[in-house]
Amino acid sequence: MVRISLGTIMARGKFSGPRQGSRAYQALVTLHECGALTEVDWMSLSCSVQSRSEFVRDVIQHLLAWGLVTRHENGYRIREAGLRFLGVLVKEEVAGMPAGGRYVPPRKVLSTKHRPVLRVMRPGAFDYRDIPSVYAGKAVAYRSSINVQGEDITA
Repeated sequence: MVRISLGTIMARGKFSGPRQGSRAYQALVTLHECGALTEVDWMSLSCSVQSRSEFVRDVIQHLLAWGLVTRHENGYRIREAGLRFLGVLVKEEVAGMPAGGRYVPPRKVLSTKHRPVLRVMRPGAFDYRDIPSVYAGKAVAYRSSINVQGEDITA
């Protein structure tokens, strides 16, 4: 005979309740349908063919360890966690405030105030403007990609 302590049951891993169709699951459903039951009544109503000590060891101790049932006076009663496990009690989600958008600084108009100052670092730095580019076999004069609103400024 192998004894399993309740600490071992809880530390077994990812299981938070019995598998569907198992004896413990059927006993949990029976307890939900009937309310509070004693061990003997619970065992007989869940159609268990095992002895009382095996029912306590294999079913009740596991359900107590998972926190799905609780002892009540001379019997057992299903807890809120057990109802949630069976899908009877659905946890209500509280809707919170939606997250705001990211901060975007206000757009400023491109003017002489916000335009970087062009400084000549060395003599002949802008000589490339005098050499026309060739595009599709035709000479194209230099033009800046900066469009200034308001005052006409030549770069």
